[in-house]
Amino acid sequence: MTTEDQQQDFDIDKYIPFQIVLTEMLMYRVGKPNQAKDVAAVEPLSQGESRVLTFIYSGKASSPSDLIEHLYIDKALVTRNVSSLVKKGLLAVEQDSEDRRRKNLAITEKGEKAALALVARMKDFERHLDTAISSEEKDTLMKTLSKLNDLCHTYKIKD
Repeated sequence: MTTEDQQQDFDIDKYIPFQIVLTEMLMYRVGKPNQAKDVAAVEPLSQGESRVLTFIYSGKASSPSDLIEHLYIDKALVTRNVSSLVKKGLLAVEQDSEDRRRKNLAITEKGEKAALALVARMKDFERHLDTAISSEEKDTLMKTLSKLNDLCHTYKIKD
């Protein structure tokens, strides 16, 4: 198959990962929870910092290793975001009493204020998105994304 044939055989607009990334980038740019005035009034945050803080606030992670596992970001990025949030006074790092190798992350009072402002912005944007699809469509979308996420864990590159 020639390169031209391969190009004609591939439609980037129908490639699911590409569309998901585009949608995520657009939604994050438009929603900009980390750039809202009420969030910035507590502490200016980067996109990565806001994701980490919100994920910890939601109870989905309590350590850097949880963030690596559940957000699928590398250790260096987690370390950078956590360190920045600690310097800004939004997170505290504590030694795990049962496992000395493990660090636990705790949201400070200031961090809780920032997280509450982030969550309020996210809920507002979600209400806006909900105007475009029904609750049944939203449920179907969430189930479909969950299936794709699960399937990604089983994919192996063929040599």
